[in-house]
Amino acid sequence: MSARALALSAALLAVPAMAQAQEPVEAAMQFAADACIFAETGDIATPFAAMQERARASGLPVVVEDEKTGIYGDLGALHAIVTAGVDSLTCVVKIPAAMIDHVGFEALEAAVNEQFAARHPGFLTTAKDDPSPHIDGRSWVIDTAAKDHIAATLSFATEDGVQFATAAQKTYE
Repeated sequence: MSARALALSAALLAVPAMAQAQEPVEAAMQFAADACIFAETGDIATPFAAMQERARASGLPVVVEDEKTGIYGDLGALHAIVTAGVDSLTCVVKIPAAMIDHVGFEALEAAVNEQFAARHPGFLTTAKDDPSPHIDGRSWVIDTAAKDHIAATLSFATEDGVQFATAAQKTYE
């Protein structure tokens, strides 16, 4: 098993017992920490197709899937949405509060941060500066050698749960 897989497994073991019983939560966290961390946009179609394949493999039910959009899970509960534009990719994963707590958020944050570090050494990251124990978050910003701009946010709120959103946009000179 690779070091990356071991670290992700260790992070997922930190998920609270309530969430561990929810196999879709683990699948959504793995999807977010792997498929939603773009290396580069490339030709858009290739990374987008890979995201769709990973979403299907996660076991989340397919709601909508076409050449530009993928919606998986239940929009009123746990879900993932992926989209492709002419020169952009987006990925959003939402885990409701009933399925995850702050410990789960921290496990996902560690896994996502590790993936960004592995794929984009030297990335910029900031923690949300909020003293409330009910709100937490982190954001990342990356400009790649392939002229992509990648931005991501991970947020936690006691009443809302966890949301991870990332977008990659090609930049032009």
